[in-house]
Amino acid sequence: MRSMLMALLIAAVASVAQAQDFPTKPVTIVVPFTPGGLTDVTARVLGAEFTKILGQQVVVENKPGAGGRVGAKHVAGSAPDGYRLLWGSDSSLVIAPLLYKDAGYDEKSFAPVSLGASTPFLIVVGSGVEAKTMQELVALARREPGKLNFASSGPGSTLHLTGEMLKAAAGINVVHVPYKSGGAARDAVLAGEVQITFLPISVVGPFIASGRMRALAVTSNKRQAALPDVPTTAEVGLPGVLATGWVGLVAPPGTPSTIVNKLSETMRKAVTSPEIREHFAKIGIDPVGDTAAEFEAFMAAEHQRFKRVIEAAGIHVE
Repeated sequence: MRSMLMALLIAAVASVAQAQDFPTKPVTIVVPFTPGGLTDVTARVLGAEFTKILGQQVVVENKPGAGGRVGAKHVAGSAPDGYRLLWGSDSSLVIAPLLYKDAGYDEKSFAPVSLGASTPFLIVVGSGVEAKTMQELVALARREPGKLNFASSGPGSTLHLTGEMLKAAAGINVVHVPYKSGGAARDAVLAGEVQITFLPISVVGPFIASGRMRALAVTSNKRQAALPDVPTTAEVGLPGVLATGWVGLVAPPGTPSTIVNKLSETMRKAVTSPEIREHFAKIGIDPVGDTAAEFEAFMAAEHQRFKRVIEAAGIHVE
């Protein structure tokens, strides 16, 4: 018993020392999508802040493929030492494992570190759509079931699931039209190919300002400071339509809790810096920076929420 306690004490001391020394070399944050998107942009902004806080270079590496699954699976199988991390999203960490049986991982295949940021979606329509309010859009869809379309960034994407939430909550029949990205979905609405889509302020803000798009509601519990006149979904009678795009940091399974906690604290410091807050506010993103335990609970809740939506809508992907 004495030798066992001694071994545990030595291991605990070694773990603390490891965290105190960490990092002693560059840290890589893997983004499982191509450069330029919201996930990539936020990773690079926060990565630069991490470099200043940790005193070691933090490198962002894009490893796209299969809707985020390639990069996620790569990090899940990496060494649990804190030097290769994943900047995951709602679609790559939670939704993909629900839709793809061959994903090779799920939300429990990682050590959660911290939820970095989130942003609600705007329910937007093109300028050619006659509906000027959310209530008018619902009424139009009910009068002409199956005539209106909504664009998403692909089958099973967060945008697709948000559309399914709207259909269920409003009792309407609008047709899903998948595109390859959120930008492509936006462009389809601008061109009049489809009538509706769901995107962050950062993606559609300039087009709303120019009058080429109209924002009818925001999928959150509070109005957004950048667009204070746009009501929430609850205010327009659709409280069940709540959706956010979010990004967060996870580590390979088995990463020592001391290192996870140090990274979580680094995230908290990063997102509370005035520079980060100002940058995120300009593009309609809310910084979070919660604890590892809080992020783990959040992902578990998101798993259950999206699972219900997928099952209710009967969504299947190949």
